[in-house]
Amino acid sequence: MIMWNELLTGLGTALSVVALLYYLWATIQKKIFLHAFSWLIWGTTVMVSYLAQLTENTGIGSLVTLAVSIQCFLIGIFSFFYSKSNTFSRGDWITLLASIIAIIFWIFTSNPLYAVIIITIADTFGYYPTLRKSFLFPKEDMPGIFLIGSIKFGLSIFTFNEHTLVNTLFPAAATIVDASVFFMIVIRRYQLQKKM
Repeated sequence: MIMWNELLTGLGTALSVVALLYYLWATIQKKIFLHAFSWLIWGTTVMVSYLAQLTENTGIGSLVTLAVSIQCFLIGIFSFFYSKSNTFSRGDWITLLASIIAIIFWIFTSNPLYAVIIITIADTFGYYPTLRKSFLFPKEDMPGIFLIGSIKFGLSIFTFNEHTLVNTLFPAAATIVDASVFFMIVIRRYQLQKKM
């Protein structure tokens, strides 16, 4: 008998590993230039989401969230060494600060729902630096990775033992935002190509 939860969790985790390896390879080859702040913010918020999922009988599906968090941290650290420049805008710092505030709020509230709401908002704001960079330089990012992100978060929702707002809000939002980034990069590349 096929265990769908295990199969989908394995698929989601495998997608994280493939995305990580491809991102690292493309960065070393200087095919893309990543924004370290976004990836570190995402690593942090996804880790908090993972910890919140542990309080909600999410089951094996939470392993996809853990794998995504580790992937984001590794890409973020790696990006500091391979980015075009290590200058960050005021908006970058505000986004990082929002992420830290959300974590502090999680610690003091001990309420996973409030924490997940704040983390989801902070994670969404964490896309700002990458959106800004990808809008200006759409060829410096890989839209397929965001499509993979959308798929793996979407798959993870189907593997949860129980569905609550605490364990579903974050991956549902990430599914939508990752898909939006994918389409924005594809459309932006098309617009710039059309101008040439």
